[in-house]
Amino acid sequence: MYIISAASPKDIIPITTLAYETLPERYSPNLFMQLYESYPEGYLVAKIGSHLIGFLISIRTNHTHARILMLGIQKGSRRKGIASALIRQYLVTAAIQNIKIIDLEVRTTNHAAISFYQRMGFTIQGIIKGFYQKGIDAYTMRLWLKTY
Repeated sequence: MYIISAASPKDIIPITTLAYETLPERYSPNLFMQLYESYPEGYLVAKIGSHLIGFLISIRTNHTHARILMLGIQKGSRRKGIASALIRQYLVTAAIQNIKIIDLEVRTTNHAAISFYQRMGFTIQGIIKGFYQKGIDAYTMRLWLKTY
């Protein structure tokens, strides 16, 4: 059984490692610490015992908006509700902070992720040409938070 919790500084290295395993983009390891230091409330982890199996990283873009930057689940742990649990927990965290709108980007070719985010309540808002490495386009997606 997994547990969803707030991340701590000691989780940054395992998060960075899992991001490299699960996401095609390559970010500087320093970025993960910088994002954590600027908005620790935007970091959630999923663990089995002390083993990290998933993470969510977001930033607050202004007093009522936030943006999910990364969501990664270990390959052997996918399709077990972990990503949904991370999103749901973040929605609660965001609502407590009076965040009203959460945005994200997703590859236009990642149909599984698009369907997942739509099931979570996000809607496609537009497209950004060449957003990802190798010129891959992104959909922008948005969720308007309801009061919890």
